[in-house]
Amino acid sequence: MLFSSACDKDQTYDKSKAVFAYIADDNLQIDNKLANQPIKLPPQILNTEFSGSLAHANQKIENFYKKWDYNQGKDFLKTQKEIKLTKSWSKSILYWSEKNENFHYQPVIFKQKLFVLDGSAQLFAFDLLTKKLIYKKQILDKSWLKNYRSINLSIDQDILYATMGTNHLVAVNAIDGKVIWQKQVSAVLNSKPITSDGYIYVSTDNNKTYCFNQQNGDIIWIHSGVVRSTAIFGSPEPLIYQDKVIVGYSSGEVYALNKKTAESIWVQDLNLNKAITSDFYLNDVDASLLVKNDIVYAIGNGGLLKAINVKNGQAIWKKQIAGIANFWLAGDYLFVINNDNKLIAINRNSAGIKWIKNLPDYQNPKKTLTKYIYNGLVMAGDKLVISRQDGVVMLVNVDDAKIEKTTDLGKKIVHTPLINNDKIYLQAVGRMAMEIIELM
Repeated sequence: MLFSSACDKDQTYDKSKAVFAYIADDNLQIDNKLANQPIKLPPQILNTEFSGSLAHANQKIENFYKKWDYNQGKDFLKTQKEIKLTKSWSKSILYWSEKNENFHYQPVIFKQKLFVLDGSAQLFAFDLLTKKLIYKKQILDKSWLKNYRSINLSIDQDILYATMGTNHLVAVNAIDGKVIWQKQVSAVLNSKPITSDGYIYVSTDNNKTYCFNQQNGDIIWIHSGVVRSTAIFGSPEPLIYQDKVIVGYSSGEVYALNKKTAESIWVQDLNLNKAITSDFYLNDVDASLLVKNDIVYAIGNGGLLKAINVKNGQAIWKKQIAGIANFWLAGDYLFVINNDNKLIAINRNSAGIKWIKNLPDYQNPKKTLTKYIYNGLVMAGDKLVISRQDGVVMLVNVDDAKIEKTTDLGKKIVHTPLINNDKIYLQAVGRMAMEIIELM
């Protein structure tokens, strides 16, 4: 087993002083040079599976195929029609949770089957053609006192891999739901398990990345970053690109590692100077890292969005934009939701801002605790599809940033929308039930 580590420059960090604070983006300006340049969208491509990795999905498809249905608006004198976004199927799964529990869920899809985990470690498999339950299996011991919270599921061929905010990694046969092997480590695994070339990569809550043997779960190597004892939601999924695995930690640092040896190739910091050693800022990298044409795009809560040369680790450009929501790359643009709930279109070549859209920010502007939390966005059918934790799904026009549709599902949504076979899939969380939702 190999061990690789970075020196800890913040050993005296006092977690008790940390608060849920955001870096403000106070220098956002429209680039007038982009005003008359239309956003050229990549072609729509039909997606037929989702392995669990947003970064992998974005590398394959930048604009998911989605045919939007329209109906006549209430004002029949207007020629503008309204997009229909209707629930075509849903399935409720009963379980119990505390009112304020924070969960992390996202289904995976493979061979027209949808797989989900609930907070009691029950694995459900549904046939998307018949909408029938194929099986329900318990893959970890069930606790009657508390639920598993950080539910992360991925699939590679017919094998599912799961972490649940504990120190267990579980491999499950997707065909019958039987556990193949499980591995216990000395850290809390809280990222998506990402597979590549016979290895599994998972990050932890204490800024480590584990590499496991995909066949039996044996540990190949462990990389340790700078210890920072705070985190907002979890760890972003490791990003696989060529011979590297790129990981983001709660210190606000991004490491590129040799995926076979854990050798550190380069490191970049996503923190503004005022956030590096502060006890009052959470510097997490929570959003999935994205990559295109040898350039990695990374955003952190510490205040910076960077474009990084994947070969040498040099920053090509950086913007003072802080965020924790998953963002999206399509064509020459990045679409980002920052911590001020502004939707921003950024030219990934020049770093110029094409437009800024103020999304709804608070349920009650007088109460800071009612701030809306956006999970992230994808592009489908030439539109941006956004989900919010209070159950709202929004469709935004890419050309002018107009919100064309808002649908309230009435249940908590904790993940970025999943687009598959011309449909939208979401996993909603309630106090008494979890619900799988299909929209068309």
